[in-house]
Parts: sequence; structure tokens; C-alpha cells
Amino acid sequence: MTMRHSAILIMLVLLMGVLSCKKTDDQKGPVANFTVDPQQGPFTTIFFFDASETTNEGQDAASLKVRWDWNGDGIWDTDYSKNKLKNHKFDDAGNYNVVMEVMNSLGWTDTETYPIYVYPDSIPPIAGIKVYPDTSSINTIFHFNASPSWDVYDTITELRFRWNFDGDSTWDTPYMCDTCIFHKYTVPGSYRVVLQVRNTTNLTDTIGKAIYVFDI
Repeated sequence: MTMRHSAILIMLVLLMGVLSCKKTDDQKGPVANFTVDPQQGPFTTIFFFDASETTNEGQDAASLKVRWDWNGDGIWDTDYSKNKLKNHKFDDAGNYNVVMEVMNSLGWTDTETYPIYVYPDSIPPIAGIKVYPDTSSINTIFHFNASPSWDVYDTITELRFRWNFDGDSTWDTPYMCDTCIFHKYTVPGSYRVVLQVRNTTNLTDTIGKAIYVFDI
């Protein structure tokens, strides 16, 4: 076989390979399809994605590979896999466009997009308070502690606290991360110290504690 014949043969083989990968009218590509359960939920939800209904006429569905983009930003968050089932938890509340792409053995692809709404936590925190002492004189520096407060999803370091030392309609401090604060009363009397706790989704709870301050 001459070099000319060898070159022609190689070109024919390459051309046949290109034609075999080229999509024709009688060939079908994959059809992406997936479901999600639930379709919306708080950011604590673990969403279940099922792409097992993805098909390709003439090919075994089990051979198809899928990958996922959880927020629709064009960057794939997973590699291709034949596993059609996937769980995912979103870190923040918001609207997400989840994209799934399927690829068959010839490299043909199809995508499906599904909108998901992840809403904020709907459970408020629980305010808790300790006061030491709860009865003393006007010379006393009272110690207020909000560390008994808690939240289902947020840690104590993520909660914020503000205080009203005399139970009126005015908060005496802004929201702060410190759980402990000190206060000294200059006038004897009965007071109701009020604590308000706020979590990262701006839900609040309030608790009060009665204290008595007497003269020297």
C-alpha cells in the first residue's frame, strides 16, 4: 500500500468517525427530566432530586450520565455520574434555578431547569435570662446573662441581644453579640428588666425578669 493510499484510508476512517457522531434525523438524543421533593422549603430542608425518568430512545437509560448545577450560575457543581438520584441542602434562603444536564454515549446532551424557592427559617428563637442578684441595694452592679437563650438552627454566637433595664418602651442598648451585660440602678424601686433575642432570620423573642432595688 502506497503512502497516498494510506493517507486516503486514514481520512476515510476519520470521516466515518465524524459521521457516526453527527446527529441525523433518524437518531435521537437524550431528553433530560427530573423531579424534586419537596418543591420548596426552609433553608434547613434537604431536597431530593430524581433524574431517573431521563431517557434516550435507542439507548439504555442506565448508561446515561447526569450532572447538576444547584444555583443556575453556569458552573457545574457535580461531575457526570450514572447515579440519577441526588440530595442537596441550600445554605441560604432565596430563589434557585437548578439545572440538570444529561449526556449519552455519543456525547449528545440535553438540559432541564427547575425553579426552587428556599425560604427563611420560620421558627423564632427562645429568650432566656439569668439575673444576679435579683434583689439588692442601689450600690449593687447587677449582672444580666442571656446565655440560656437558644435557637433551633442558630448557635448562641449567631444570636443578638438587646436590653431594657426598667421595662419602659425604650431599649437601653442596641442589638449586641455579647450575652452578658452589667447595670447599676440609682433609684430604689421595683424594675422589670427585659431581654429581646433576635436570630439570623430576624425573628425575635422577648422575656422579662422582675428585680427589686432598695436604698442603702
